This record gives sequence, C-alpha cells and structure tokens, in this order.
Amino acid sequence: MVKRDFKIVYLDQFAISNLVFSNEEIWKDLKLLLEQGVKEGKLRCPIPYDHFLETPQAEPEKAKKIDDYFSSISNGLVFKSTFHITSQLIISMLRKNNLTVNTFIGKLKKEKILSEKREFDFFYDRKQEFDQMIAEGANVSNSFRNITHNQKIEKKTKKTMYDAIYHISTQEFVARLKDLIKDGNIVIRGDSFSFMDIPNWIDQTIFRLINIHRMDVKETKKLLSIIQEYGFSKIAPLDIRFSLYAIMSIESKKENAGDHIDIERIAAGLLISDYFLIDRQRKSEIIELVLDKKYQTKVYSGCKLDILSLINELKMILN
Repeated sequence: MVKRDFKIVYLDQFAISNLVFSNEEIWKDLKLLLEQGVKEGKLRCPIPYDHFLETPQAEPEKAKKIDDYFSSISNGLVFKSTFHITSQLIISMLRKNNLTVNTFIGKLKKEKILSEKREFDFFYDRKQEFDQMIAEGANVSNSFRNITHNQKIEKKTKKTMYDAIYHISTQEFVARLKDLIKDGNIVIRGDSFSFMDIPNWIDQTIFRLINIHRMDVKETKKLLSIIQEYGFSKIAPLDIRFSLYAIMSIESKKENAGDHIDIERIAAGLLISDYFLIDRQRKSEIIELVLDKKYQTKVYSGCKLDILSLINELKMILN
C-alpha cells in the first residue's frame, strides 16, 4: 500500500472524548501509549475531517478541551476529505502514480481551531445545516424503513439487494462520465434542499478531475471502462462509502446525520489507517462487509476486550 516507518491510528469521536474525560484505567493506559507513540514518532493520530462539524455540538468548554487535545496528539495532522482523497486516488490509478501518506493526510493551517468563538460558531451552524439536509434527504427512505423494520431477510435475498443498491450508485457515476465524453464538459448540478442547493458530489468530483488534475479524454474513457467492469472496487473511498450505505439500507436502519458523518469518516480513513477505533455498530458493519480485511486495517470498538487488544498491539510497537 503506502510505505512508511510509523503506524496510523484512527480515533473516532467517542474515542477522543474518552481519552480526554474518562477516569477508567483502561482509557488512561491507552492515552499514555498513544502519547508515547506520537512523541517517539512511531504513531500518527490525524484528526478526522468531520471532527470540526461534530465537536461543536458539545458544550463549548468541553468541545474546546476535546479539540485542544486532538490538536496536540495529532501534531496538526488531519485526514483529508473523502472528496479530495477520491479524486487523487482516481487520477493516481489512471496514471499509475505511487500513493503517499500525503494522498490521505494533510496539515492544518492552524491548530486548536475551535478555541476561537468565530470558528466554533461557524462549524456549529454548518452542522445544523447538515442535519437539516440529511433529514430532508432521508425522509422518503426512512418512511420506507418504518414499513420494513424488523422484517427478516434471507441471506441470498440480502446479497441481491446489496448488489442492486451498490450497482445503482456506480451507474450514476457511469452516466455522468458518458455525458462528459459526449458533451466535452461537465456542468455541476445542484442538489436542492428547502434552504439551499449544494453541488452534486459526482459532478463535483468529475469537475475536480478535469480542472485540477487535468484528466483528458483518453483517461476519462479509461475511468469509464474501469467502473463499468469493476464498479467502485478500485476506488476505495467510494467502495467503502457505498458498501456501508447499502448495508444500512438493507437492514432498515433509519438514516441520520451521524450515520453520514460516520460513513464519510470511515471512507476517508480506513484505507490508510493501521488501527481503527470506532463505535460497535460501525465496527460490526465493517466486519460484515469484510472491509477490514480488504483494506488490511485492524478495527476496534470501545468494548473492554477491544481496547485491551489495541493496548497490547501498541505495546508491541513501542517496546
């Protein structure tokens, strides 16, 4: 994958909160090991991109403590957004370029961002808008899930449904690539909500590939061919994202803003991370989809046995 002489640890929101506030010995032990690993240069703990959306939902003083500690243990490193990672991976695949840590991880321009009231209020407001968009966008699908909730689905039927949902996502991308080849350009459509429009993610990704990475017609046709043959399996963030969306749809789980943030976090961080500490539900979904093995990442939840296992892993690295 990406050669490096250190390990990358992904810390979910619940994990960083426990590292800051928990009085349990197990979390204190983990905290000391992470700090030791970062100090010795053997570990990196980048901040997930969506940390700045989630953290301001806590009380300001608590949010500030979380952000200050994460800034400290991350040394200002941050996972890039799924959008940026996806476009970089696509163009690297098309041109057979080597991937580096910088493909996935960047450096914050300034640290302890949420210490400033202006920044805190900005991200708080963006999260309110995001919550409203998800509530509107998921309204129909959640109504359908109310009908199908608790209905058992046979394994074979579940697989068929999963493949169908995943396939629809890939075909939307294929259709836009065909439009690009036919028309010679792409116009970014807006996805409309009651209070604002946002750029369509497919159009925005293609636009970046053309205007930032200078993807040409030959490369566009090559990308089209790859997605038609392999779906998103060659583009890790999209493979992860739509695998998780598909399983969530099949299992009739209501969507909320937290689900979407979780999925974006996983899509951005799973491929490059060595250790992935996330809540129990998301770990279960990752294991069910075998994404941990596919992307060679060890995934842990917050249960005691998992934390002890992670502690033992870190001790082997640091001792």
